[in-house]
Amino acid sequence: MNKENRKKNLIITGIILPLIVGIFVEVFTTVEVVNYLFCTLIYIGGLFIASFSISVWLFILIVILSIGLGAGVVLLNVRTTQENSYQDYTIDRILGIDWEWSWYLGDVTGLIPLCPECSYQPVIRNEYTVPYREISSIECENCSFNKKLDVHPGKLEERVIKEIHRKIRTGEYEEKSSPET
Repeated sequence: MNKENRKKNLIITGIILPLIVGIFVEVFTTVEVVNYLFCTLIYIGGLFIASFSISVWLFILIVILSIGLGAGVVLLNVRTTQENSYQDYTIDRILGIDWEWSWYLGDVTGLIPLCPECSYQPVIRNEYTVPYREISSIECENCSFNKKLDVHPGKLEERVIKEIHRKIRTGEYEEKSSPET
């Protein structure tokens, strides 16, 4: 029974599939469609070199609409530039540590901690406190800078990213072009 169904499915597939492909090829490769598209392009191109007589009021309306459209495009471009200006914000001091990052599709990527004293990339270590809490310890191997942060090491990057977004929302990022000293 299983072999019969399989044989029947193969026969149906062998007949129906070529019919569908044949119809598809016939519909989309017809010379008339290509000829129609070619003629349409020639007609549209001819409109650009043809001369027309239009009334003064229609000419004035076209000029006003063109100026309005141009002004709208310029304003939209200025607004988009202002909205994306935060993407120049790529360094700041957060939680007493300097951080550098880049932007990709509006998200913070490549977040790197830097020592606030020598700009060396410090090591982030886990430490445990007496009440059995895990905290982050930032240690610079270059200048011996050491800072303990009351943030779980697994949540440190997330907290820094949240602070970056908070500064963007409040506009604080515009006040500094480099980290605080």
